[in-house]
Amino acid sequence: GMGAPTMRFSMPFEGGTENTPREIERIPDAMVAASTDVTRGDGHVDLRFYHLLTCLNFKVSNHNETNAVVVRGLRLKGTFYRSIEIDMAGDEVRYPADAYSGTFVFLDGAREEDDVNVTYGSPAEKIGGKSLMLVPYLGEAGIYIDYTFMGTEHTDKYIGDVANFLPMSGTIYTVELNFIGDAFVISFVVDNNQTWENGGDSDLEFE
Repeated sequence: GMGAPTMRFSMPFEGGTENTPREIERIPDAMVAASTDVTRGDGHVDLRFYHLLTCLNFKVSNHNETNAVVVRGLRLKGTFYRSIEIDMAGDEVRYPADAYSGTFVFLDGAREEDDVNVTYGSPAEKIGGKSLMLVPYLGEAGIYIDYTFMGTEHTDKYIGDVANFLPMSGTIYTVELNFIGDAFVISFVVDNNQTWENGGDSDLEFE
């Protein structure tokens, strides 16, 4: 039939509780492309692909000049939106109400050799070496951290949420955890390059 389609992408998770483990590696880099008012006689169709999801990296900076902070674990847990719906007819993006709950682990604290020792002036970039892709409408999720400072261990400490953060599709953000005094202050920063590390290797233009 004729007319513009409605497309829907859903994350590979459903249900669960905030303690349900979710594998970051299972999330696909979902992309979409469309060209309107094209007829069979037009021949070649130029498509420009766009990333549907937003991407988060975590960074820890220590603003205490005299003592290091050791990060042993880092998790994002809560309830997340599951789907994106794109109505090509109205050029509209919607976020259906379906959701899933769970925990995304960047650093699990299982091995001491994985601990991240953060000293003044030497921030730890991309904690755990992981980037998390999510539906841009984030839902209700909190950041929890295990850390040691001046000999005192803190486990599963809630340091803030992402409820008021409204990211954009196709953009990579760094969630900066700034250790100031004896507490973490969170800020969200757009990465300078704003592009995925793994782009396409075809002749298509990826944005």
